[in-house]
Amino acid sequence: MILQRTTIVFLSVFAAVTGSAVAATQQEILKVLDDHGIPYDREVVEASAVKGILSAVDEGARIISSIETGTAVTNRTLVRKEEWAEGICYLKLEGLRSGGGALCIKHLKAWSEEGRAGLIMDIRGAGGADLESVDDMLGMFTATNTLLYTVRDGRGKIIETHRTGKETPIGKTPLMVLVGRETRGASELLAGSLSGKPGVMLLGSRTRGDARLRERILLKKKEILYIATKWLVLADDVEYDQVGIKPDIEVSETAGREYRQPVPVRKRIGKKMSDKAKIDRKLMERVADDPVLARATDIHLGLKALRGEESGGEGGSRKSEVGGRR
Repeated sequence: MILQRTTIVFLSVFAAVTGSAVAATQQEILKVLDDHGIPYDREVVEASAVKGILSAVDEGARIISSIETGTAVTNRTLVRKEEWAEGICYLKLEGLRSGGGALCIKHLKAWSEEGRAGLIMDIRGAGGADLESVDDMLGMFTATNTLLYTVRDGRGKIIETHRTGKETPIGKTPLMVLVGRETRGASELLAGSLSGKPGVMLLGSRTRGDARLRERILLKKKEILYIATKWLVLADDVEYDQVGIKPDIEVSETAGREYRQPVPVRKRIGKKMSDKAKIDRKLMERVADDPVLARATDIHLGLKALRGEESGGEGGSRKSEVGGRR
């Protein structure tokens, strides 16, 4: 529970050394060291104690020096936008940041309206902290005023309630969302909120499991404490902190590579490669080294076949944009 996570636990070095189940206080440990004449650096010990406290409360917490505060942070959401054969379209996100949600909606909605066969949104390794972008994107799959998630303090009290503002339905084109262990922050919140939505399927591995919102608190000596002060809880009181979001279909980043058919060699003596074979080859080459992406593509092709749609079309010429805006 959230309340338990905020309990400050002091250093238990003495208990670890003696085998005692009772945690000693810092003062008791220092007294033992003094009584036995064990040399130590008080500043180092105190710094270690602070690290122990922060680690027990929030493994993501840390003390930031004034030098670190000037570190540049990318403000990019979209890394890549591609249109593939068979009418499959792909977005790769770096993280949800200001304006990023609207940008993703723009592309997904346009592709759906064009009648594309399937959409893939890759948020493996994606983070970000823009909750407004999450709210905007969830409007693609939820009705106005639908409860999306809540923000709570350390005692579990609700301090913010997020609901769907404006509906932005993207049609019936199925969306595959790729997730992994490094899916975190606003991207992990998006994945958890999309789980179970009609027309959406999560593929990959369980996400990081960090539902905490951190802020910077000024300390003495101009140092800054970066620590979790708020927690995200999904609709229906579903907590994913320290648990993560489980995908609908779990696929390892390496599983199945030894079983996948290699991409056919280009040269075929005595036989010209058909247009269909060229299109199939192009798609196979794109996903060959990525089992998760390959599985999402296979599912889209299967759904397309079940709908009775013709296979083999380019579905629009393939385009690629690297280093997208925002």
